[in-house]
Amino acid sequence: MHIKKDDLTHPDVINHINQHLSSKHLELKSMKTSVDFVRCGVASMLLTHFIEYAQQNSYHQISLETGSQDYFAPARLFYKKFNFVDCLPFSQYKLDPNSVFMTLRL
Repeated sequence: MHIKKDDLTHPDVINHINQHLSSKHLELKSMKTSVDFVRCGVASMLLTHFIEYAQQNSYHQISLETGSQDYFAPARLFYKKFNFVDCLPFSQYKLDPNSVFMTLRL
């Protein structure tokens, strides 16, 4: 299946939520690919689009929280491919053995 960038707005493709932490810092709250679109490049397209949006709107940083369990290892690897690095908890988060915090400086 071939997905175009314009397809990312279709509700069956992606549920994507972000939160503005400040005028220069965004949090990527949730990024889930519908089962019908797994392994089609949708997550990469969406994250690229989100990073471009942040850059175009003068944000300096994007941060996220994900799980520390093995189940979340593919997600952590995915974000590292986009140059996200581990960081300390941000915003309202606190250290938690079940969480991994990551950030990307733009």
